[in-house]
Amino acid sequence: MYLCDGKDNGGMRKMWKIIFVTLQAISVAQCAAFSAFCPPDSDIMPISGDNADTPATYCDCHMAHSAPWGLPTVTIDCQGRELRTDDLPQDLILPFAAKELTLAWNNLTVAPTLPASDHLRVLKLAHNAITALEGSPFLHLPNLQHLDLSSNNIITLSDDIFDGLPHLEHLDLSQNQLKILPSNAFAGLLVLKTLILSENPLAGFFSQENLFSYTGITKDLKTLEVAMCNLTKIHLDEDWAVSKLDLHSNLFQGVPDIPLSVRFLDFGGNFLKHIDPETFPPLPDLEELHLDNMVPLKTIQADAFLSVSTKLRKLSLEGCRNLTTLDNLAFGNGTKEENPLSLVEVNLRGCRLKKIKRDLLARAVNLTTLSLAGNPLNCDCDVSWIKEMAKETGAQA
Repeated sequence: MYLCDGKDNGGMRKMWKIIFVTLQAISVAQCAAFSAFCPPDSDIMPISGDNADTPATYCDCHMAHSAPWGLPTVTIDCQGRELRTDDLPQDLILPFAAKELTLAWNNLTVAPTLPASDHLRVLKLAHNAITALEGSPFLHLPNLQHLDLSSNNIITLSDDIFDGLPHLEHLDLSQNQLKILPSNAFAGLLVLKTLILSENPLAGFFSQENLFSYTGITKDLKTLEVAMCNLTKIHLDEDWAVSKLDLHSNLFQGVPDIPLSVRFLDFGGNFLKHIDPETFPPLPDLEELHLDNMVPLKTIQADAFLSVSTKLRKLSLEGCRNLTTLDNLAFGNGTKEENPLSLVEVNLRGCRLKKIKRDLLARAVNLTTLSLAGNPLNCDCDVSWIKEMAKETGAQA
């Protein structure tokens, strides 16, 4: 088939006509769906409101054209419209290239079953009144990557609620009322990278079950947040690839087993009274450690941070208002030439330290920030080195 030499031009014209009609049909469907959500240029029904007594409700919509073909992508923001579940029509159609849909801050009581879409990547249902996840509301969204269900009243998850989401990378279930998680609940989420379960009453579940093996989470998970869940125990496999772990503001009295790959750990707001050489398991890749607002903490002994100090760049103990003793060998012994510390920032604001000896940070050759505000330091020879530190390292104290 040739375009420019006069051969078989009839066939070519027929082919282009078919393409044109197909694109025109897609365009009409796209416009109809777009108008169902967005302020219309026609008389197509809005997302809610169907008579003079019920004003029409539209969403904030943005259409952009992406290179190289100029195909449109649509972002739809319906947050804060006071939408109820019944306001969403049964035959709702998403615009053909809808990439993101926000239905947060409404009055939905169930997760809406959306029409099939290969283009939708982001779905936000936070701050509604959803109580249970049942049925198959996400089954026809195979390319969804980000799902936010936070700040609802979800009590239960059905076993197969996340089936059909092989590309989901981010799942936020925080601030709900989940007490248990179904067996293999996350087994179908093959590329999940971030799981947020914070602020759920999951203490009973975590005291009995191994989160990874029981729920089928992929070994490629990178971020796990389980803060403010009243946990006293948690079973995590040491050989999994989690790099960011948030366990702050639970009821731990000791540090649980933690994956060796963790680089960021927030364990603040728990109930350690002392930190000694046995407190932390070896975490050779840890770069950032937060132990803020740990009210019972009184003493940090020699070698307390030795097992986590290899790559540690930031340590924060802000708000540990009963911390009175910080041993000058808390990071171990040695010389800065043979065994320098990687520390760049140390935050000790709001503690009760009266003295900090130079030996504590003598090996921190890269230190740029030492925060000491709110400590009742004695102005004697034990702290005079702090004034000189800025001259030697450029650090701000």
